[in-house]
Amino acid sequence: MRVRIRDLEMSYPGVTLFHRLSLSLADGEIVCLLGPSGSGKTTLLNILAGSVHPSGGEITPRTAGRVSYLFQESRLLHRLTVLENTIYLMDDGIPLESRREKGMVLIEKLGLGGFEHRYPDELSGGMARRAALGRMLGRNAGLILMDEPFSSLDGTLRGRLADLTGRLLREENSTALCVTHDESAARGLGDRIIRFVRAEGRTFIA
Repeated sequence: MRVRIRDLEMSYPGVTLFHRLSLSLADGEIVCLLGPSGSGKTTLLNILAGSVHPSGGEITPRTAGRVSYLFQESRLLHRLTVLENTIYLMDDGIPLESRREKGMVLIEKLGLGGFEHRYPDELSGGMARRAALGRMLGRNAGLILMDEPFSSLDGTLRGRLADLTGRLLREENSTALCVTHDESAARGLGDRIIRFVRAEGRTFIA
């Protein structure tokens, strides 16, 4: 799904975050967004998700309800197994057996085969992140948003998971926007890097 943001405005009392900010994501493109804390990276994700309303500007298409969001924390449901978490956000209109089959394909691709009946508390940090990635991909959303998805992992594991995430997103031809502070992970994951900077009281694209 192609996404276009035009003349985005976002202000709070006494603070201008975005003033006429414009950018776009091509269909199937993975874009990584880098920038200092406070520059509005996560705010932009939340605007695209529909949970924060901008002060002005145009976003096409309106993406609320067509978004899959991967947060900094895994946020797996602890009462559900890896397989149950993976299929949790899939369309209820798809027969359960078909959802399970798709979930197992994702689990195998993520290197979690044999752990599909484990619960989140039985997983390492890296495995939990992969399980969260599977749940995100299982939703088959038009736009995928990721907020610091590798921040809790060590450098080697961050790089490996960034490469795996990029490969799986490209297999699905997914359009994705990923916020990260890790430039090496961004280079391993993204087709393009956008940098936010703060100057003159608002955020610019460098």
